[in-house]
Amino acid sequence: MPFTCASPGCTTGFKSKPSDSSVSLHKFPDDPDLHFKVTTSDFRRKDQPIVSIELTRRYLTSEAVPSVFPNLPKYLSTTRKPTPRTNTTSTTESRRQILNANLRVAEDNFFKQQLVSTLNDVKEKVTTINLPPEVVMQANQFSLVFASIVLKNGSVPHVEYAVVVDESLSLHLSANQVTIPISNFSYLTASSKLTDITTLANIIHHLKNYSEASVPSSHWLSPIITDFKDLLDKMDKTPPGEEMLPSLCFLLEQLELALAKPKSRRYSASLLASASMWQIALPALYKQFLSKRILSLPSLTTIKRLSSNLSLN
Repeated sequence: MPFTCASPGCTTGFKSKPSDSSVSLHKFPDDPDLHFKVTTSDFRRKDQPIVSIELTRRYLTSEAVPSVFPNLPKYLSTTRKPTPRTNTTSTTESRRQILNANLRVAEDNFFKQQLVSTLNDVKEKVTTINLPPEVVMQANQFSLVFASIVLKNGSVPHVEYAVVVDESLSLHLSANQVTIPISNFSYLTASSKLTDITTLANIIHHLKNYSEASVPSSHWLSPIITDFKDLLDKMDKTPPGEEMLPSLCFLLEQLELALAKPKSRRYSASLLASASMWQIALPALYKQFLSKRILSLPSLTTIKRLSSNLSLN
C-alpha cells in the first residue's frame, strides 16, 4: 500500500504528483490526540529539528501538529487577527441609543400635538382626551366652561365642579360653589395658564376627586336629620316608643347643632338645664367635652350665666 499524506490538501505520495526529495512522510505520533499521517511540508519550521544539510529526512518534535496547508484556502492554514467591527448598528449599545433617540422623537411629536395657544386649539383638541362622562362643555366667544352638572331633588341643577378657560387661557376652578386656587394643583401644572390639552384633562379629573372629598357635611347629614324626624313622629304615636323618645330627641338635637355654626346654635331648655348640672357636678369632664367636641354643648360663659339660678339638691 503506497504511503500518502493524510493532511487536507497535501499531495505528497500521490502518483499523479511529482515527488519532492526534500519532503518526507511521518508516521502517526504516539500520542493518540496527535494521530495524523503528515509530511514535512505541513509543519512549521519551529516544529522541525535543526539537522545538518546532509540529512534528507527530517524528524518532528513530539508535540508537532500540522498547521501549514498550501493547497487549501489561506484562512484554514493561518491564524487571522480579528477584524475590528466597522458597522456599529448591530451592537447592543448602538441599538439602545437608536431606540432612545426614536423614543425622544416620538415624545417630542406627542407633546407638540398636545400644545394649545388659543381657545380654538382647546376646543378642537378636547375631543382627543378622556373626560368624566358627567362633564359638559359650553363655549362662548371669550371662554370655555367644563362643568359637572347633576340634578338635586330630581329637578334642580347643581354644579359639582367646573373649570373655566378664558381667552388668555387662564384657568379658574370651583367645586361645590367654592373657588379653588390653581395652586392646589401645583403638582399638575406650575402655571395658572393652560399650555397643553393633557393638563386640562388631568385637572378636571383631580378636581372631581377634590369636589367629592370636600362635600360639606350638610350635603349628606340633612337627609339623615329629615329621616330621623319622620322616625320620631312615628314613634311618638306608638306607646312602646315613648321610652326611647328622650334619648332619640337628644340625638336629633345633637345632629342639628352639629350643622350649625357655634355662635348661631340655639339650645333647648332641657339641654341647657342638663348642661348646667353637668358642669357643676363634673367641671373637668365638661371642659373635656367642649375641647374634644364630643358633644355640642353650651359654652362655659353661657353655663355660668344660667347656673346662678340652679343648685344641686
